[in-house]
Amino acid sequence: MLRSLVGSEMCIRDRYQRRVRGSLEPMAKRWDVMTDGERDEFLLWLQPNLLPGIQAKSRTDVDITHDRRAIRRILAVFGEVGYEQKQRLDELEKNISAEVADAHFDVSAVPRAGDVVPLAKFLDAQNNRELSLNDEVFHDKVVVVDFWATWSGPCEASMHASAELVGRRGEEWATHVVFVAISMDKSSGTVRERVRERAWNDLHHMWCGPGTWRSEPAVTLGIDAVPFMLVTGRN
Repeated sequence: MLRSLVGSEMCIRDRYQRRVRGSLEPMAKRWDVMTDGERDEFLLWLQPNLLPGIQAKSRTDVDITHDRRAIRRILAVFGEVGYEQKQRLDELEKNISAEVADAHFDVSAVPRAGDVVPLAKFLDAQNNRELSLNDEVFHDKVVVVDFWATWSGPCEASMHASAELVGRRGEEWATHVVFVAISMDKSSGTVRERVRERAWNDLHHMWCGPGTWRSEPAVTLGIDAVPFMLVTGRN
């Protein structure tokens, strides 16, 4: 019995491996129309191919629209990995989507300690000039990045603390430490007005650009809450 089960498992995994390599015609199906056997087979292939930090579960989803209530099964894939795993994560999503037409993804690749800072473009809050934390102006410096928003109470305290620290130590740190405040507000005008009101002029102010949480830099860096602080080392 054990030999038969192992052989069957190897056959299933080989079949899915050949599909994701493109040697078999992909046949994506919705998770709720798959048979129990098809779902079990897919999960048997998927589990050993998941990246550390990523999970996949078969769940029951309730969709309520007006006076109608629909219950269906979904495949939920969730979790996060370091940014250096982004290419592998994209490949995993592609392979899952080739088999499951309606898989629900809540996954992200975000910078972690030791990762290289990914290229993310922001806008200077004063003139909308495009900038990046990888630009030469930040080379050979420790960069303290404070993500914030004018509508967030906790951000007020965080920004005040950063401004006060730079006010005390700014001259001493000028050649090797930079404080950057990146706003998640809807417009750069809102940022300029708050900076003027609070006299936070010693910080470098940037704006995430249109889209706020869905803006390219926010998604790239995995920013989903504020205040959020990120520190990058020299080079």
